Amino acid sequence: MRPQDAHTFLENFCNEDAGIGISIDIIERILREQVSSSSTAFQNMPSNETFKGYDVAFDANVDLSTVQLNFTQVNGRAALKISNFEITFAMKIDTHAVANVRISYSEVIGLFDFVDRKITITPLSDKHTPSALDYIWETDANLKDMFEASPYSFDEDDWDDLKIFIRAAILNAASPMARSVIEALELPDFLEIFVGVVFGNDSRFEVESGLLMFSASSALNFDNCPSYKPSGGGGARARSTFDGDEVTSLSSDQSQKLGEDPSALSVGGSLDDNYPDYQWPVPLPDNPLDIGHVFLFTPVNLLQVNFDGALKPAVNTNDRRRHGPFFTHYSLTAALDGPLKLDLVSLWPIVFQLRTSLFTAGQAGAGIKIGSIWYEAIGARFTGGVDLGVEFSISYDPRRRDIVFVSRVYEANAYNFSFASTLPWPLSSVANWILEKVVEKLLPTLARRAVSVSRIPIAELGLLAEVADLLPGLTGHSDAGTGNATFGVALDL
Repeated sequence: MRPQDAHTFLENFCNEDAGIGISIDIIERILREQVSSSSTAFQNMPSNETFKGYDVAFDANVDLSTVQLNFTQVNGRAALKISNFEITFAMKIDTHAVANVRISYSEVIGLFDFVDRKITITPLSDKHTPSALDYIWETDANLKDMFEASPYSFDEDDWDDLKIFIRAAILNAASPMARSVIEALELPDFLEIFVGVVFGNDSRFEVESGLLMFSASSALNFDNCPSYKPSGGGGARARSTFDGDEVTSLSSDQSQKLGEDPSALSVGGSLDDNYPDYQWPVPLPDNPLDIGHVFLFTPVNLLQVNFDGALKPAVNTNDRRRHGPFFTHYSLTAALDGPLKLDLVSLWPIVFQLRTSLFTAGQAGAGIKIGSIWYEAIGARFTGGVDLGVEFSISYDPRRRDIVFVSRVYEANAYNFSFASTLPWPLSSVANWILEKVVEKLLPTLARRAVSVSRIPIAELGLLAEVADLLPGLTGHSDAGTGNATFGVALDL
């Protein structure tokens, strides 16, 4: 199915929830594979009845050479219709085949259900037509002679009774055998494949043009361990300005003025240009595949709400260190200062930008020992702001066979870090140094946290690889107008 068609169908069906789309082609592949692998299970199927005290069994052969599969609706429920296939039965008495019949199925219907948090198919009904029964002993004299001899000792009445027995037994097996075909369709655990999304139990199904769609209330799985963890040692660089001019240290005059006018000092900063902690861990995908078989729909509202919850808790940090003859200390709290803003900025690769601002407040102090006298400044309050921006993209790692949200920090700027009250000595002498250390510690802390919560495994495709080989790359479609995105994979069917 074309990804843009899948996106349209899923967007109309799922609304504000995530959803999964499954192509009819996958269902057909699973049906053929599982019926083929189960062929031995359809041999020597014992009957719970006997004839003249002898065991009765069946061999069955399922012919799918002309089978057709379609999604449909039955009484408002999503269903699978399997049409135009045959099952040939052979009935055996005491291991000897005595009759054959071919049953043609015009349709077998199964309903999609959500049972034990798995997408399943429950048999509903079937329509079938049997061919004329072939009584083998009527054309095989050796078989007839064998059963009329000891130990079986059949007579003409026994042959008549056997015909009645065969008609009842084989024709009564037609519908149960159709149910077996439906029950052989063991679908992959699609909810286990899409590990990055947690679906609720309020499931709903719909079918559209060869696509089975599943949706429920949903949230991102932030408890899932990231496929890639931040590594390396990226840092930040702080800058101090005094009355608008950049400074590296405070002169005695500036320190004296700062004691009277703390707003004269302002500190800001940003992450270093090269910070390996916060880069894409895997290459972004090339052009999307033009076909897909399994899709995940992600509405922008899902991402907005869930990232807002993940980033909302406040960040607390503190530090104590020495700077020349001074001992300094600070503590601070940074919390979101306003809503998150989430935008789709690239249709392919699908890239979202998440931006927010944080308000920071803390207290700092400094002390110095001269001779035997210890001078300790009373803690002074400071405030500041941070603009934080994270880009995350949907990407595919062929080595792990994972689809992941991979992240990078594209903006982390601190601004207007300043003290809010007059500064006593010796704090006034090292005020810029303290605020620079606050910025240089805070920005990497926020950046690491941001990429950790947005670096989420979305799909583990190993279960799909058991159905067929995965084609390299991703398929997908996104809508700049709504910010909603659909992505998935294609199989070599």
